[in-house]
Amino acid sequence: MKRKKLIRISLCVVLLFFSVDAFAAVASPTLPTPDIKANEQDGPITVTSGTPVSIKASLSPGNENGNLADWWLVANQSPDGWYSFTSNGWTTGIKSFGQYPLSIISPVEIYYFPSLSVGDYAFYVGVDMNPNDDLDLPVLYYDVVQVHVAPDPQVLARVEVPKKLQDLNLPVHAGLVDGSGVYYALVITTRTQLNAAGVTYRVIDECPPDTDYLLASSGNPADNGEAAKAVNVLYDDGHWIIVRDIDTVDEILADIGFDLKLMSNEPIILESTDADAARNEAALAQLPGVSEMIGKIKQETVTAYISQLSGESQVTIEGEPYTIKNRHTDGAPIQKATQYIRDRLKGMKEMTVSTHDWTRKGHKGSNIIGELKGKEKPGEIVIMIAHLDSINKLDESYEGGKDAPGADDDASGCAALLTAAEIMSNYAFQSTIRFIFTTGEEQGTLGSEAYVNDVKGQNIVAVLNLDMIAYSTSGLTPPTQHIKTRHDKDLGNLKDMVIANLYKGVVTLYGLDSSLNVVIKQDSDVNGDQSSFWDKKIPAAWVIEDDFDNFNKDNMHTVKDRLNTLNMSYCTAQVKATLATAAHLAGSTSTSAP
Repeated sequence: MKRKKLIRISLCVVLLFFSVDAFAAVASPTLPTPDIKANEQDGPITVTSGTPVSIKASLSPGNENGNLADWWLVANQSPDGWYSFTSNGWTTGIKSFGQYPLSIISPVEIYYFPSLSVGDYAFYVGVDMNPNDDLDLPVLYYDVVQVHVAPDPQVLARVEVPKKLQDLNLPVHAGLVDGSGVYYALVITTRTQLNAAGVTYRVIDECPPDTDYLLASSGNPADNGEAAKAVNVLYDDGHWIIVRDIDTVDEILADIGFDLKLMSNEPIILESTDADAARNEAALAQLPGVSEMIGKIKQETVTAYISQLSGESQVTIEGEPYTIKNRHTDGAPIQKATQYIRDRLKGMKEMTVSTHDWTRKGHKGSNIIGELKGKEKPGEIVIMIAHLDSINKLDESYEGGKDAPGADDDASGCAALLTAAEIMSNYAFQSTIRFIFTTGEEQGTLGSEAYVNDVKGQNIVAVLNLDMIAYSTSGLTPPTQHIKTRHDKDLGNLKDMVIANLYKGVVTLYGLDSSLNVVIKQDSDVNGDQSSFWDKKIPAAWVIEDDFDNFNKDNMHTVKDRLNTLNMSYCTAQVKATLATAAHLAGSTSTSAP
């Protein structure tokens, strides 16, 4: 036993950690009667390694009051062995503490352990009436309490963030904004670590190994109540609900209308200093070729792509006509949709096309990647990303049995990528640009999570996620459009804001401000593919329609999410703004095709 574990020792009480069968106890009302308790209990008790343990002892001397006796303090901690406390401190083996006369001792705390290591302990207090420093069992009187110390289990907890996320010094798995606008962290750790960190927290769930959690939000608080009737909701903050990802819970929540994010199994990687804030925001000036590229973006082209991806018009795949009725991750039609994307990208100049296959939580899919290699800094990568999969919440088969056109969610983002890629492939850039079409987004950003995990170590400097960019019925001039970043209590927000401010600046610089009123939302909305990059400390921003006051909520995830509900001039303006932002991030260097 380590001495530093012993907080207080009363010399008039013997504390022994010993095996239960070591002594033969003798009990009599007129003979000495020691008593020992752990946390006010006779035991045996079970505690976790993070639970404080208080040991109290008392003695009734009986008719031996005033008589001299051997006092013992012997410790046996399985599996470490035997220890005794003597006048010289702790030592190995079984040795007497000394000889002292017996007297009445009221319950007194002799040890206080803030925590004990995992194992089994037996605490004894004993005296024998033959004071010769030998253990004389026939005249030994003792009591015992046993304590089993189990591992301190991990818990999922909500932790308040008074200043910066990084100040918590805890394993953070997500940062969310609740229904009252309060930013908080989701942490998986032990109660001991939470207490040691001195944070304000609320335990949401005991967290056995390999537990997966879904973070779900729908924008409609009434849906939270419906979810609670259908699944075991662990926590409802007024905006987000948290559930264990088991069985078909993801499908049930999708039925109700929730967007899903599978919480990262690993702690997210946090920025360690605000001095590491990425690129400096220099005075914004037009770059070669950007105005020309913007001018080549035509509303008819964007519309045609959305029409083809949402099943309004046929496409040609491997020489055969085909109508893409849905793009569900687990259905057969998604394979046709991914082939369509591959074919389109392969026909573009300078474009290298690859497929990234993934499997996660009973789902599998393919992400399609088109890449334009940078001419000066090819190892520096700018990403434009959109999700190809769609979902119809009324499709009980979850394999694409019903139409899921997903015109806004997210054929609009995919159309933007195809349009931008086709034009940008005719120009040169300092850095590499990747156009990524993911699957599995509707099941919790599964495809993007898998992709980010597989490109660890690559120098991805910026990500622009385009997801739902085509719905606006507000009548405002210009209509509102959002770009989302991490919360300002997360130092990663500084890098995201470089992207968001550049996007907003580009809108003004290239005369798009008559079509878009860009509003930056620092709300850490994790429902999009950009969150997979945030989890790995990669700067990213989400380009999206007005998802507060004029969101396409009634149509999304239904058969009603069709081309004829969209505002195509609004959508096209966002395609232009995103292309220009990506061109600035990658460093456009040519005014015409290279």
